[in-house]
Amino acid sequence: MLLKKRINSDKSGLYINHNPLMAEKYSQNQVIDKRYRLTDLLDWNKWSEVWKAIDLEDNDRLVVLKIFSPGKAWNEKDLLAFFELLKSFALTEGEHLVPFRYFEWEHRPVKVMPFYAGGSLKDKPGNVSISEASLFLHDGASALSELQAGEGLFHYDLKPDCFLIDAQGHYFLKDYEFTPKIQKLLATQSGQPNMPLGTSAYKAPEQFSRSFTQSKYVLQGNMFSLGALLYQLITGELPFGELGGVALSTSSSSIPVLPGKWSLFQPVLEKMLERDPKLRPDAKELADMASSLPKSSTKKIRINRIKINPKITLTLAGIILAGIAMFFTISYWQKYQTEKEHSENTPRVSATETLPAAPASHPETTPDTTHSLPADTISEPDYTAPAGAVPMEWVRVEGGNFLMGNSDNSDTQHPQIKMSVKGFSIGKYEVTVAQYRAFCVATDRKMPFEPPWGWQDNQPVVRVTWLDAYAFADWMGGRLPTEAEWEYAAKGGLKSKGYIYSGSNQVDEVAWYPQNAGARPHEVGTKKPNELGIYDMSGNVWEWCADWYAEDPYGSGPSLGKTRSLRGGSFYFDNTFSRIFHRHHSNPDLVSQNIGFRIVR
Repeated sequence: MLLKKRINSDKSGLYINHNPLMAEKYSQNQVIDKRYRLTDLLDWNKWSEVWKAIDLEDNDRLVVLKIFSPGKAWNEKDLLAFFELLKSFALTEGEHLVPFRYFEWEHRPVKVMPFYAGGSLKDKPGNVSISEASLFLHDGASALSELQAGEGLFHYDLKPDCFLIDAQGHYFLKDYEFTPKIQKLLATQSGQPNMPLGTSAYKAPEQFSRSFTQSKYVLQGNMFSLGALLYQLITGELPFGELGGVALSTSSSSIPVLPGKWSLFQPVLEKMLERDPKLRPDAKELADMASSLPKSSTKKIRINRIKINPKITLTLAGIILAGIAMFFTISYWQKYQTEKEHSENTPRVSATETLPAAPASHPETTPDTTHSLPADTISEPDYTAPAGAVPMEWVRVEGGNFLMGNSDNSDTQHPQIKMSVKGFSIGKYEVTVAQYRAFCVATDRKMPFEPPWGWQDNQPVVRVTWLDAYAFADWMGGRLPTEAEWEYAAKGGLKSKGYIYSGSNQVDEVAWYPQNAGARPHEVGTKKPNELGIYDMSGNVWEWCADWYAEDPYGSGPSLGKTRSLRGGSFYFDNTFSRIFHRHHSNPDLVSQNIGFRIVR
């Protein structure tokens, strides 16, 4: 039976389903190795479960146990091989490194480390002070310096949850024992033996390769990752989206500029995010640079106190208050006049106006105007867009039964399952920048942080979280598609011709992907549509779906979970990801240059 457990109960109070990928093995109050009493499930994945526990032999000290277990991702032989590799790892001692040890319990490895009351870096982005950012930079650089001091070790997957925070706000680095040998074993077990190491959003330019055996993992690569984490900590956004350092491979890409008071970090950030690893500081240099940063952007000014007559004080206070009131009155009136003038002079978009044609510089991407579409796919006459919206075009998808997944029986990652879908209408195009901007104006929201290529009105909007997409869909009187609806529409519904990609067996005809996209998305509707007249359901940008993601059972998401489903592939992921049955997923609060969405109703 699947049980509900409290996740990060002492912080967020959120609940999710217990791991659906593994048999029920562990529970609250269970004692591991006759020593550790489990209290709260903190995290899980296909490899392991992470529990908060009480060390009964050490004055009931709080610890964290990571319990690896046989299941969908492991067999017992590989678990033992994994444990042997871990036992050979020389534990690095350091003031800023999380201490740990592994022990064997019931033929499986268990990692034990201290519990850190402050959570992890993933709880912090966009909500820190200057002193906190300085402390992270210093502690992070010191941890990497300690890691490199001994055997010249390298952290192969620096990301937010690798930094834990104690009650005093200091940062400590974990998971530095996952060497290439261990990573290779994990990759093989995942069914992707050539899977590159690390998380793309934080990887340095030299670390990108189809295979981790061809990537360059030099020590300065950790400096780049730390720079990406620093930028995210300050702004709440990734410097290059999910692309990471590969975004710097184009000459037009540049290091983003920190806002306002954070400018004092800009010189350090630019050194950390250099394209050339030789130009980045080493860990010790970076720690010294962090120590020299001020703890606050506000200089303390000494004021000589003088005595003032109370009557004069009251008079001055009255004058000041009157001046403040007058200032706000004038400011409000000027804002009102400006908005009124803007409203009167802004051209309105006609409900019958279509998206502009592709630019002349891309003749090969001109839409297929000879493709004949059924009359019921062009518009939704009963639909009224909200005030201020840029109109959308809808395609009607008649309901029916279909086989969701890959017809290739050898593909265990995407097996087929029979599904039934009711009729619905879906956006003919991915939601564009212009459409999302109109939503932001109407609802007084901020646009996402601008991508390196800038905002282009008819390109798909990116850097939107799942909640952003959900809010837009709701405002437009629609919703996000379920995975089944998305795949049914991508396959052409009742008109499906069984293509691998949405509308063709030739990826170049229908998709923007790395070989033709130039590391950026393109205007919607500039490739061939599918059988229903829907564009860009293969490639261009990933599209958020409504479902929580679950690998098993295939085709139906759980009622609660950790990640949301993504479909369609993107301009950055190779053509295998653009196949219409391919499934992907990510944290719902992820901001990525790869991810957009379309809506249904």
